[in-house]
Amino acid sequence: MQKWTSWVLLGLLTAVAIHKARESSDGGPLLNAEAPTVEARLATGEEFSLAARKGQVVLLDFWATWCPPCRASLPTLSAVRARYAADPGVWIGTVNNERLPPERLSAFLRELGADLPIIVDAKGAITRRYGVTHLPTMVVIGADGKVRAARAGVPARSARALEEHIASLIEDAKAGR
Repeated sequence: MQKWTSWVLLGLLTAVAIHKARESSDGGPLLNAEAPTVEARLATGEEFSLAARKGQVVLLDFWATWCPPCRASLPTLSAVRARYAADPGVWIGTVNNERLPPERLSAFLRELGADLPIIVDAKGAITRRYGVTHLPTMVVIGADGKVRAARAGVPARSARALEEHIASLIEDAKAGR
C-alpha cells in the first residue's frame, strides 16, 4: 500500500509541476502567422467575424467559469476594454468553450463586474484552431491580421500591473510589433 501511495504522490507532484510550467509559458498560435479565422456568435446573439475586424487590433481572451486565474483577470481585462472604448482601432473580447447557455456566461461576467463580449465556442473549434491548451490564454492580433502576442496564464500579480501589461501588448500591436 505504501508503494502505491508513493507512486500516486509522485504522479500528482509531476502533474502540478507540468501545470505550473505551462502557466508561465506562452501558448496559442504561432507569432507573426496569420490568425486563424473566427466566425462565431457572441453571447448577445450578434455575429462575430475576425475578417470583418481587419484593420483593428483584436485581443481574444480564452477563459472558463471554473478557472480561478480567469475569474481573477476578467475584471482587469474589462477595465482595459473600458480604457480603449473610444479607440475604434481596438476590439477586446473573450472566447468561452464551455457548454453553458450564453445568458449564463453573461450573468457570470456581470457577477464579476466585467463587461466583455463573449464569443461562444461551445464545440471548442476556435479554441482548438488557436492551439489553446490551458486557461487563461490571451491572443493579440494586429491590424494586419497576424498574431502579435500569445500569453498563457496571468503574467502579473496585481490588477494594475496586469492592466499595464495588457495595454502594452495592445500598443505594441498597434505599432506593428
